[in-house]
Amino acid sequence: MSNYLGYSVAPAIYPLVAENKGDITNRVNCAGAQFTNNLKGGLTVAAAYGAGAGAGYLALKNPGVTSKIAQGITKVLKKLPDCKFVQTLVKASPKVKVLGAIAGVTTMVVSYIAGKTIFKAGQIDQKYTDKATWENKVKNVFDV
Repeated sequence: MSNYLGYSVAPAIYPLVAENKGDITNRVNCAGAQFTNNLKGGLTVAAAYGAGAGAGYLALKNPGVTSKIAQGITKVLKKLPDCKFVQTLVKASPKVKVLGAIAGVTTMVVSYIAGKTIFKAGQIDQKYTDKATWENKVKNVFDV
């Protein structure tokens, strides 16, 4: 839990000490927006992991469903080019095939969410940097 808190708080601390973020109000607003973005991203990732774990649990509890899904995975694997790794997967037990497929989908979902969160963090940073730059230029015009 402390790692998650660290990952959520660390990007929010940077705007408070950055030189290009303008006055303290702009810095605090940027830090708050970054913290909110990281918290939403973290909670979404946790939900994705929970859904993957739930799907894995349900797959293991229902052997009929597991075997049907494993048969479909085997058909797909047999269409892939023949190599030692693919042969190992074809010979694997139905539970391993299903759990592997669930883990693969969960990994793709988590990767998508992380990328989206990082992209949003960049947008937030740019928004408040632009705002500080604009305020600085206006301040310089009126200070003359």
